[in-house]
Amino acid sequence: MRALTVCNIIKECFRGENIQLQGIKENLVDLICADKPKLESKKILRLAKKDAELSTGEKLEQLLSKMDKNVDYLLVTQLDSICWLLNIRGFDIKYSPLILAYLIIKKTGEVYLFSDFVAEKIEGVEVLKLNQIKEFFIELIISGSTIQASTAVSYWFKETVGTGLFIKEDIMESLKACKNEVEIENIKQTHFLDGLPYAGLYVARCPHR
Repeated sequence: MRALTVCNIIKECFRGENIQLQGIKENLVDLICADKPKLESKKILRLAKKDAELSTGEKLEQLLSKMDKNVDYLLVTQLDSICWLLNIRGFDIKYSPLILAYLIIKKTGEVYLFSDFVAEKIEGVEVLKLNQIKEFFIELIISGSTIQASTAVSYWFKETVGTGLFIKEDIMESLKACKNEVEIENIKQTHFLDGLPYAGLYVARCPHR
């Protein structure tokens, strides 16, 4: 279930009990996790056009055509969506090819990536530090800009931006769901490679079948 959806359900449960949700600036888990591994900037894996079929520019063009015409920016918080759009893979999370980041896209095509862990430039993307996103949002609010996001957005963003944040259907999900021929072939190959160890184990344990 999406983060904002959960918050709305909790708020509804508290309605009439004089209890209000309050966003926090720090992750409480981080405060008590003394041995948390230190995250460092790492190289990213760039997908060639032959591995994705569509370039970032082509994907961005599709995305912009589906953005609400009444909003100025699109906020993307889902890590897999960020990697899909930019045709990159990362190593920030163990066993998951993702980068820890936020992405903001202006309706005119400018792309801003907020991450402390991207050590190199990405063509067509302005890379900023994570702690710059708050100041970036404040400037958008002051300028009267409107921002579109999905229900995956955190409660902090909703509370910070207020009425300037419009929660809409996740347009990235529908774009990712429409697989092109290259992606379909890659999925087939992945399933094949995933199945090889199981087939080998079955043969080893049942040699006479």
